[in-house]
Amino acid sequence: MLEKWETPRVTIQEFEPNEYVAACYNIKCNVDAANTVEKGWMGRYLVNGRWQWTSNYNAGQTHASDRCGSYGSYYVIDSNNDGKFESMIEISPDLGRLDCTLTNSDYTGLGSWDGIASGDLVYWTTSASGNRTWHHQGTVGTEDPNHPNRS
Repeated sequence: MLEKWETPRVTIQEFEPNEYVAACYNIKCNVDAANTVEKGWMGRYLVNGRWQWTSNYNAGQTHASDRCGSYGSYYVIDSNNDGKFESMIEISPDLGRLDCTLTNSDYTGLGSWDGIASGDLVYWTTSASGNRTWHHQGTVGTEDPNHPNRS
């Protein structure tokens, strides 16, 4: 039972987040462009018991849309929680975890994670099984189209 009449009033509270909210980024390899690079990148490979020079592509170092060309293959790491990328890894179904090395656009020098943001075209390499190196490239995105509400 109401004992005393009170005039209705509106109270406004300011929202203050109490946690760090992570931004999700995605990247996938542009397999067509990367395969073109592999066709021109020569290496020394053992073919039919003999060492010979051939392209990475002809030696079987190819890129596929269901492998490095799919979302979820790469994870960008912000280990300091400062909103800046520090590294990236690839999770390959047949090769396992591969560290990614950011490079310049011709793959001859190291690139820098400083200033990388959504929409940027980046170049990187992954290596496995000794002397095998794959040359990737792709555009950084801010959401995974397979999980649009993830943040």
